[in-house]
Amino acid sequence: MPPPPRPRPLTRLTPVLWALLFGSVICSGMLAVRMMLGASTILSGLFFNLLLAWIPVGLALLLRDVDWQIGRRRRFFWLTGLLWVLFFPNSFYLVSDLIHIKKFGGNGIPDWLDMMITAGFALAGVFLGTLALYLVHLLVRERFGYRAGWTFAIVMLALGSFGIYVGRFLRWNSWDLFTRPWKIWGKLAKLAGESDRLAGFSVTFFFLSLMAYFFVVTMARVHEDQA
Repeated sequence: MPPPPRPRPLTRLTPVLWALLFGSVICSGMLAVRMMLGASTILSGLFFNLLLAWIPVGLALLLRDVDWQIGRRRRFFWLTGLLWVLFFPNSFYLVSDLIHIKKFGGNGIPDWLDMMITAGFALAGVFLGTLALYLVHLLVRERFGYRAGWTFAIVMLALGSFGIYVGRFLRWNSWDLFTRPWKIWGKLAKLAGESDRLAGFSVTFFFLSLMAYFFVVTMARVHEDQA
């Protein structure tokens, strides 16, 4: 059986990655200035969450690189795919940090600065998450067709919304499945007791992320016919 075809090269990917890196540097710079002015590390968690948001992008690039392999490398492909699924919510998770805006300010720091910094990181998370998902979306579409690609994207946005809930409110991390699985099992009862809030948050965030994803992907294809 011949190996599956290698994914088509993405000619515009490098400028996109540079733009995302530029945006991440801008966000980190604003955060550093804020920390120096306020002599506080209250927003330092945003930087850590931004680093986590880059992981799905790296895994998506790796998936596209190893997809054509067969045999033993195929196991590496599926392992990478599993890690991508687990870490994908970390990108859009930055949006949920907006919940902390009301707690910021003080030490002479204007509220609008904290608002802009947090919003900047949230936007970075949306764009990183969109790229991470779209890279794998294209991989599925190239192999199984247009409908399968969009079905995959929608399902992942739904699962990601659920993952963001358990990360924000139950404080689960992507790596807990491997390092502290007992932590997850110990909180399943608590998760069942929050079904109303879980459903409300997950459904609302799903439509928010779907709106953002559809808009960014559609806008990115404006000049596709002129390439």
